[in-house]
Amino acid sequence: IRDVHCDHAPSLTRSPGYMKAYRIVGLLHLNMFYTYILYSEKIDRYYIGYSENPEQRLDERHNMGFVKSTKAGAPYKLMAKKPFHTELEARAEELRLKRKKSRKYLEWLVDGNW
Repeated sequence: IRDVHCDHAPSLTRSPGYMKAYRIVGLLHLNMFYTYILYSEKIDRYYIGYSENPEQRLDERHNMGFVKSTKAGAPYKLMAKKPFHTELEARAEELRLKRKKSRKYLEWLVDGNW
C-alpha cells in the first residue's frame, strides 16, 4: 500500500497504526460516485439515481426487483452516468435532475449533453 495524500486528515502522531489507518482512509477517497439515468422500455419511463457502481446497482437491485420505485419497470437500461469525486456532489446532481421534472431535459442529457 502506498501513502495517499489527504489534505483534510487530522494532524496526529505518525505512529505505525495511524499510518496504516491513514492509508486506508486515503484510498477510500479515490472512489468515484456517479449520478445515473436509467430507462425502462416496458413502462417508457426514466429513473435517476446515484451510486458508487451504477452497473452493479442496476444488475443487483433495480433489475432484480429490490427497488420499489423501479420494480414495475424492470428491466432497465443504463442510459447515461456522470462521475463525481464525492457522494455529496453525486447526490446533489441527482436531486437537481429530479427537481427539473423534465423528460425532454433527461433525453437531452442522454443524447450526450451531460
